[in-house]
Amino acid sequence: MNSLTKKDFEDNEDHDLLLSATGNLFSKDQSSEFYNTAISGVNPLEDQETVTKFEESKYTFKLDYTKPFNEEWTSETGINYLINDISNDYSVRDFTGGFGYKIMA
Repeated sequence: MNSLTKKDFEDNEDHDLLLSATGNLFSKDQSSEFYNTAISGVNPLEDQETVTKFEESKYTFKLDYTKPFNEEWTSETGINYLINDISNDYSVRDFTGGFGYKIMA
């Protein structure tokens, strides 16, 4: 996402207001199955499935204002607002002998 808006004022060609917004979202879901097999003796461990959901979003908003007063003096000001959000959900499920998975964590 990218957006740019510019407002020019009529009193001077360098007198302007600039607003910009940028953003990015990355998301990934992943699951894995693990099968436990005993080499000897009884296998007390159940088969498992893990599920991971990862998301990362970044958004930036900027506002810049420029006001020239004469050939020597110009006022410039601006603000910058940044949003970062990261989440990582992870769960483990044990297989319960033909009845599907039960959530462990």
